[in-house]
Amino acid sequence: MGKKRNKYFLKEKQLIKLQNAYNEIWNSIRNQGLVELDKPIHHGYNAEWVLREDILRRDDAEFFQEALNACKGKIWSRNPEFKYKNTKTKQWEYMKPKMFHINKEKYDSLSPQTKKFFYEDLFHNKNWKHGYRDKWYKCTLSYELVMKITKHYITHRQEHDNILYQMKAEVDKLMNIISQHNPWGGHYYNDKWYHKMLYRKEKLAEERKIVDVKKTYNGINNKRDLLDL
Repeated sequence: MGKKRNKYFLKEKQLIKLQNAYNEIWNSIRNQGLVELDKPIHHGYNAEWVLREDILRRDDAEFFQEALNACKGKIWSRNPEFKYKNTKTKQWEYMKPKMFHINKEKYDSLSPQTKKFFYEDLFHNKNWKHGYRDKWYKCTLSYELVMKITKHYITHRQEHDNILYQMKAEVDKLMNIISQHNPWGGHYYNDKWYHKMLYRKEKLAEERKIVDVKKTYNGINNKRDLLDL
């Protein structure tokens, strides 16, 4: 038993070292520099909310713009019309840019005139995952906005170091060999709960076989008679 346990922990130590090496290589790949392209490549379209022309001509347009900048977001699509097919309804629908909630810290940093465009969203405030309530605010801008669509261009590409990718592939291969194709865990067949459930099913199956055998004897009318055998 001791040799088997030592062998198991040796594999675990080897796997942890390989995982650390894999993470270091992956971080090096991610942190490679960017190279500017000679000619930008057109790649889809961007969409975002902007203020209407009549709103921009107002004297207080700067407060509308400050509110929009605090919560607006961009979306990307290959389709210039931003159409997509709903997999449930099988109907074509249109994507729209999002307006994000802002937290209390960002809300407090806004000017008093801009704060009037936000209200506290009590439903969004509940944060059960972390066990506390935080204040979140939602923007009321709607009819003041129009969707602006622009072309998206790729202007840079990431450097490609073949040696790093080769090292990554070699470490990944070793990890799969040691862990039997499960280097990062988390799958059900390596879960303690799964093994416990499997053991329970096997135990119940054996008990059913015993009960079936006992039922073949004469004079057994109930479960208590089976247990007395």
